[in-house]
Amino acid sequence: MKTIDDILKNKNINPTYLKTEEQKCLNALSSSQFGKIIKLFDCFTALFSDDINNHCNRLTNNDIKILFFHECFKRLHLAIEMNKRGYFIESIGLLRTAFELNKTINAMNKGIITPIEFFGQARGPEFAALSEDEKQSIIEQYQKSIMSKVDTFDDQAVPDTIKPNLRIFKKNMHNSVHRAFNNLITEVSEFNNGTFSHLFAPDTKVSNYESSVNYLSFLILMFLRNWRNSEFFKDDGQNTIQDIIEFIENSYSSMGKQFHSDVINYIQTKY
Repeated sequence: MKTIDDILKNKNINPTYLKTEEQKCLNALSSSQFGKIIKLFDCFTALFSDDINNHCNRLTNNDIKILFFHECFKRLHLAIEMNKRGYFIESIGLLRTAFELNKTINAMNKGIITPIEFFGQARGPEFAALSEDEKQSIIEQYQKSIMSKVDTFDDQAVPDTIKPNLRIFKKNMHNSVHRAFNNLITEVSEFNNGTFSHLFAPDTKVSNYESSVNYLSFLILMFLRNWRNSEFFKDDGQNTIQDIIEFIENSYSSMGKQFHSDVINYIQTKY
């Protein structure tokens, strides 16, 4: 059997094609109408990394709810970076997990569940004596019951008029994950008519960026409203987080598109 060194000998292990295409996309986006949005997304990332001490109260080892924000932020950050590089629909797939985490955090903020309840109480010797399959089944059923509480709360008090667009909003994230359905649907016609030009590469068409920008904006808005309502929120004295919240809400409310208005209505109602 060949060793790794044998396999890699005389092979190109520093591919430039993808890096070049990704940089093309970033350059195109930066000089487009979305350039300032990219900077706003980078500002959001900085708030919860370099500048976190100005926005977060002191933590203790018991503040495990912060881990849900931590995991949600990572998905948002990765989705932002994927957007910059032309992986637009893929970034929406990442936002599916961020959405589930935001719903869970919101339920915790509102007292529907607690962080300890999410993980489950310590189980006694009877549980330890079970087979691994039996343990896994119990854990899965417990998690289903918790997420059922979260989903039930998420559906409460949502106006019927916005539910159709809300279903589309959720379905698009779902379809961006499972079987890459949204990718394949958008690519098959281009492939059939010979205009598909980015095989094994990112999508460099800036026109495809708008949808992923919208979804990122909505999920960042949820995250920031959750943060503002949590025990961790600390005002930096400049109203930065509130300013971003208001900018996103006002921008989409004034666009005149029903889908955007309905999603913003849902976020303002529930978060």
